[in-house]
This record gives sequence, structure tokens and C-alpha cells, in this order.
Amino acid sequence: MQAVWTHSRHCDLVVATGDIVAAAIAHASNRPYIIFLSAHSSYYEGRVDLGLILWQLLCSEKCLAVFTRDALTAADLNRQGLKKAQFVGNPVMDNLNSTGKDLQLMPGVRTIALLPGSRLPEATNNLVLLLELHFINPVSGSDCVSAVYPI
Repeated sequence: MQAVWTHSRHCDLVVATGDIVAAAIAHASNRPYIIFLSAHSSYYEGRVDLGLILWQLLCSEKCLAVFTRDALTAADLNRQGLKKAQFVGNPVMDNLNSTGKDLQLMPGVRTIALLPGSRLPEATNNLVLLLELHFINPVSGSDCVSAVYPI
């Protein structure tokens, strides 16, 4: 926290990514901040419950904007009264750039890429789960293949 207080004095805006910890640190900086709320999604939770503390941090006047990972979550938070919540894209997936590598995809066949992440050992664990899900619940009755892209 000492580093945050020391360096934030020279900042006009703090950009945070995460959930309650990131929001609390941004708030403690005593600077205006925006947050990419990466840990919550209405797709998984139905109705997002941010809890009282995170809700207060996001409703603070210091918090200028809340960016969500999907449009459904932004709409859900707007309905709950957090009007500054908005979806403008997902920085994790929207910034994928082509490397030009030939993946030898078959024209006309839908392909699903399994992207388990980049942090070890989490990526390895995610890959195992994705492969188990794929083999337990294959897409039936469709012309679809899966591709695992090495990290």
C-alpha cells in the first residue's frame, strides 16, 4: 500500500483490474479510478452479487467507470442501480491478433479453439478441465472439430 500511496500522487487516474482487492487499492489511492471488473459475470452468477463493500467502492464518486467482461453483466449491474457499469469489449479476447501461422483448418468446418490461459499451473489445470468437458460432452450432431492452441 505504501507504493500505491507514493506513486499514485503523480497519477491523474488509476486503472484497476480485478474485484474487491483491486477496487480497494484503487480507492485507497485517493485518486479517481476506473476498474475492469474481471471476476464477476452474470453468465455464471445469474444476478451478480458484488457484496456491500465492493458495491460501495464502485458507487464511490472516485470510481469514474466500471467496465464489465460482458454485456449481460453490464446490463445486470445497470438494472441494480450501478449506472456507470458498461461493456465496451473484453480486453482478454478482443486483442487477439493473427500470427499468420497456418493452423491447417478445414474450410467449411466449424472449429472451437480451447484457450486455457497463460499462467502456469492454472493454464494446465484449465486445459485438463476443458479437455475433460470436451470428451465427456462432445458436440453431437454437428460438423465441428476442436483445436488446442499451445501456449
